[in-house]
Amino acid sequence: MLPIVLIAGVVIYREGKGSEALPKQFSPLSLVAIAAYKVNSGAFPEREIVSMTPERKQARAIVLLVDESIRSDFVSLEPRNPVTPQLAELRSRLIDFGPAVSGSNCSLQSNALLRFMAYPRDLIQSVRASPTVWQYAKRAGYRTVFIDAQAGFVTVYGKLQNYMTPAEAISIDRFYKLDNAIRTHDLDDELVNIVLKEMSVGDPVFIYANKNGAHFPYSDGSPAEFASDAGTSGTLQSYANAVRWSTDRTLSGLIDGADWRDATMIYTSDHGQNSASAVSRTAVHIRM
Repeated sequence: MLPIVLIAGVVIYREGKGSEALPKQFSPLSLVAIAAYKVNSGAFPEREIVSMTPERKQARAIVLLVDESIRSDFVSLEPRNPVTPQLAELRSRLIDFGPAVSGSNCSLQSNALLRFMAYPRDLIQSVRASPTVWQYAKRAGYRTVFIDAQAGFVTVYGKLQNYMTPAEAISIDRFYKLDNAIRTHDLDDELVNIVLKEMSVGDPVFIYANKNGAHFPYSDGSPAEFASDAGTSGTLQSYANAVRWSTDRTLSGLIDGADWRDATMIYTSDHGQNSASAVSRTAVHIRM
C-alpha cells in the first residue's frame, strides 16, 4: 500500500504527471485509485441552457482573439510607436476600448472565466453552471471553431489546455491544436491562416482563438534575426520583439487579409506578464 499511496501523492501534486519513471507494477493501481476518487467526488451541476433568443440579423462571423501574456502598455495605436506600428496604421478601422483587467494573472483561469461566461456577483456558481460561450454561439446560429496555439505547453498526452473539459471540447464543431511540431514563432502565423480559411467558408461562424503571443522564454517569440526598435535591452527587448512579431505583425495581417464585411473581431489578452499588473489591451474590429 505504501508505494501506491506515495505514487498517488506524486501524481496529485504534479497535476496528473510524475508516474512515468516510478515502479510500473504500482503506477496503474495508483492512477485507478485517483481516477475513481475524482469520478465519485467531482460531480458538477449540468450547465444551464441559453434562454436568450436572437431578435435581429447577426454578424456573419465573430472572431474572439485571446492573446497570451500581452501587457496593455506594449500595445499602442499611436502613430510610429516602436512596438505596434502596423496596428497604429490601421487605427481608423479599430475601436480601442482601452486597458481591460484580466480575470486572473494566469492564462488558465482567465480563459476559463471567458469561455464559461462567469460573472463576479456569483463567481463559483456561474463558472460551474452558466452556459458556455459555445452554447451562446450555437443558440445564435453559428458554427463554432476553436484554435489552440498554446497546445505545445501541454506535456501530458490527452490533457486539454486552460481547464477545457472533454465535454466542452466535444461541443465544438471544429477543434485545432497547434503543437510543438511548429516552431514557436510560427504558431500565430498558422493560427491566422486557419482563421482566414474558416472565415472564407461563408457560413455564420464563431471563432475563439488562443494565440501563442509572448509567453516566456521571450526569445522564442520571434526569429533570432528579428528586432524591434523599442529602445529597451535584455529581457524587455526580447519581450518587445515577441509582441511586435507575434501580435503587431500577425494581427495586422489578419485585419488586412480577411473580408470583414458583416464580420467583427474582438481582441484581448489573457493577462500581463511576470510581476506586471494583469492588464491587457482590448480592441474591437468594426464592420467595414
